[in-house]
Amino acid sequence: MTSIEQLMNSADQNSEVIHTIGELQFRIDLKPDDLRLWSKTLQTRNEHCNLLLACEHGDGALDQTSLTWVVGSAIRSFSIQSADEVTPLLTSLGVEAALSEKLPELCPGLGFDITWAFYLDRNGTLSASPVPSEA
Repeated sequence: MTSIEQLMNSADQNSEVIHTIGELQFRIDLKPDDLRLWSKTLQTRNEHCNLLLACEHGDGALDQTSLTWVVGSAIRSFSIQSADEVTPLLTSLGVEAALSEKLPELCPGLGFDITWAFYLDRNGTLSASPVPSEA
């Protein structure tokens, strides 16, 4: 069983896995429609990437914007070489360090063979989805 299949097996009735880190929450969204949309977004990218980030601004340096919710956002592509690189990257985009430090253990394949999309939900909760390579 793959790590993504294990995640899906642990999802609740809403196809989500919720983690609480201190007083913060992190949500992994595994809804089939959302995964399909992220996959289609990934397919439109010309460059290789293993992160899709919903940002307030689509131009300029990545550290000059912040993570936001998907509707109306600029989806930015980015590549990291290891899961450890996600902590400083997401912290620079406004994610609490205590939360971003836990992501390598909560997001299987992060920084390696699985593309992950990160965004805030409507309540401001950090959310992520593993992105299938094909829709």
